Amino acid sequence: MRRFLAGAVVFAIGSSLNCSSGGGGSPSGAQMSWLEDGISVTPFGADATLTSSNGVDSFRIDGLTQVAAGSVTIILGAASPFAPQTFDCNQLASGQTVTISRANGTGFDITDQSCKVVVTQVGKVGGPSLMGTFEAVISLTPSGTKTLSNGVFNIAVQM
Repeated sequence: MRRFLAGAVVFAIGSSLNCSSGGGGSPSGAQMSWLEDGISVTPFGADATLTSSNGVDSFRIDGLTQVAAGSVTIILGAASPFAPQTFDCNQLASGQTVTISRANGTGFDITDQSCKVVVTQVGKVGGPSLMGTFEAVISLTPSGTKTLSNGVFNIAVQM
């Protein structure tokens, strides 16, 4: 049930991104890439969005691929002000949240096995970009896994 609800939330977020102009293009110089089961992926668009509420900052990072399957969404949350830090799905620090999902063509598969996101630079709207690395092993529906490795992001932040 928890996986279904998380999938619905991520699907809604991803759908809202596709409603923006052009489906979420990267500003000049922005980049995101990763290996998916050892094959290089560079999305055509990448976005990083910051929201703040009740003492918690959240970043949503979207890497959009050309095909229905393969787009990646990372959602991070931590106490304000958000600082450089490591998010380990299996050992979250107090107040941290992290979700990594991958579009499967009909919905989203959510990280079920392991993930790690390292934020090395906290982005600001109109200021420095959000920078870091990521990796995950995602359980696929109905079976199997996808390994995302050597993931990097360097993306201008929007609200």
